[in-house]
Amino acid sequence: MDASIALLLHVLPLALGAAMSPTVLTAEILILSGGDGALKRGWALAIGRMSALFVVGFFGLQLLALLPDFSTGEPSLFEAVLFVLAGAVLLAIAYLEWRRRHDPPKPSKVMNDLVDARPIYILLFGIGWMFVNMSTLALYVPALHVITSSPTNDIVKVLVFLILFIITSAVVLVPVLAVTFFGARANAALHTVHRWVNQHSHLVVIVVSGGFGIALVVIGVGAFIALS
Repeated sequence: MDASIALLLHVLPLALGAAMSPTVLTAEILILSGGDGALKRGWALAIGRMSALFVVGFFGLQLLALLPDFSTGEPSLFEAVLFVLAGAVLLAIAYLEWRRRHDPPKPSKVMNDLVDARPIYILLFGIGWMFVNMSTLALYVPALHVITSSPTNDIVKVLVFLILFIITSAVVLVPVLAVTFFGARANAALHTVHRWVNQHSHLVVIVVSGGFGIALVVIGVGAFIALS
């Protein structure tokens, strides 16, 4: 298989998993459902989250490019450790969610405050939130390592990184773009999505975090075995 296609196929599942953030989607839809200035506040959250995600990606790529496995396409000790740790984080998230009593979801005080907050505060909140969103980072950072360790050329790596960035950002980008281009006509679809997410977020978090957690641990252990 061509190395470029192989790289894309390895990164796509991680990108889709990183985009699965029910809480972030709920926050964006609630903000967009507010009164005057809702679209500005929606863009503030999207820009805040995306700017932080880009910073993580840009500097992450720079740091990961310094590792000995850069562009080798071979398993490495860092890959093994990174994937096992990321998988352990995701499994812990799935376990904590499984232990949590799943009552009918209600917007938290933070969510309610965001609906009426000034855009600058929402922007800053979005930046900070992204840096502590472990369920996203536990998939995003391994995806960055897959990119830097690939033997493909730099142009392909940049393109795959942009695909990773856009897909991971879709959780906030798609709703705000829908309202920007379709206005009130997008509200019905967003409310339908919101209801579905509220009803199934508990299961989504368990399945996505648990499934990817197991997969990352298996890959990490496989890398350990390959090195032994």
